[in-house]
Amino acid sequence: CHKAAGELSLVPGQAIFNSGQAADRMYFLIDGTQQYAPIENMEEHDRGSQAHAMGLFGGPLASYVEPGEWFSEAVLWVQWFHVGTMSSKTVSMVITLDAQEMHKIMQQYMDTLAHGHKYACLFSQQVLNGACPPSDLCINFDLVQSIAVQAFEDPP
Repeated sequence: CHKAAGELSLVPGQAIFNSGQAADRMYFLIDGTQQYAPIENMEEHDRGSQAHAMGLFGGPLASYVEPGEWFSEAVLWVQWFHVGTMSSKTVSMVITLDAQEMHKIMQQYMDTLAHGHKYACLFSQQVLNGACPPSDLCINFDLVQSIAVQAFEDPP
């Protein structure tokens, strides 16, 4: 698992990713604050106002990401291109999860692979059904949790 995980130390103003860039990892914010500007709000972001958009699972999308939150989960389950820009507002520490390495590790555990596949399918349905515009952030923890519960119910 250590091959899939990494860490980033960021300084204020440093971009983690930019809109249109192919995604290759998921991120977990450990310390600091990140600012996310969705593609449709880039102009507002550049003027310094607080950007709001609809998240992957609906609802207003906060411009700031705080410790304990994650982003770019979609890269684990679908081919993903970032639809916004994430930049550091403060000195920050981020843990990364490389999607390709995670897939290799998951393939070694046949007892959980089917559950992971089911989660990926359920997650993908949320992205592909068009019910909500795509985002690098997910603000509806309850929906993510319900997908996980469905995916890990026996049998897969």
